[in-house]
Amino acid sequence: MNRLISTCAALLLTLPVSTTLQAGEAAFLQQFSGSWAGGGAVRLSPEDSAINVSCEFHGQSTESTATLDGSCTGMLVVSRDINARLEVENGTYSGTYVGSPRGTAALAGDREGSSLALMMQWPGHPPAEMTLQNPAEGQMVLTTIEPHPETGEPVATAELELLRQ
Repeated sequence: MNRLISTCAALLLTLPVSTTLQAGEAAFLQQFSGSWAGGGAVRLSPEDSAINVSCEFHGQSTESTATLDGSCTGMLVVSRDINARLEVENGTYSGTYVGSPRGTAALAGDREGSSLALMMQWPGHPPAEMTLQNPAEGQMVLTTIEPHPETGEPVATAELELLRQ
């Protein structure tokens, strides 16, 4: 009987934490909703030179998902559609990213405060990193880091700063 009471008590104690965790993730995901504009520097591959781009995104979120769809344009002739789709389950994020000439990358990672730290994996390529940050209300920073194919040194292939419109 004592074991049953202990088990029930443990379950009751974890329910509010789980609900709070999910509510916290929903509030975090909501930050990505709306229209965003800004820009920064992008490299099409780690060995290429950076191109200054301007970007526009539209974000939507639910309690457990977030989607960012948009495009970035540089030098008036280079334009790339970009989208990221994320979902959270039990505090772990997963999804896809499209925006590289390599195709679709799988995303997986965790939230660390106001940031998402995600690993990106394209088929046949070394893993890369993506960070999505909300440093302040109405501000988003997207950074991708990939290893240089010859040296293995980390190279920022995207550094975008966006503001909610």
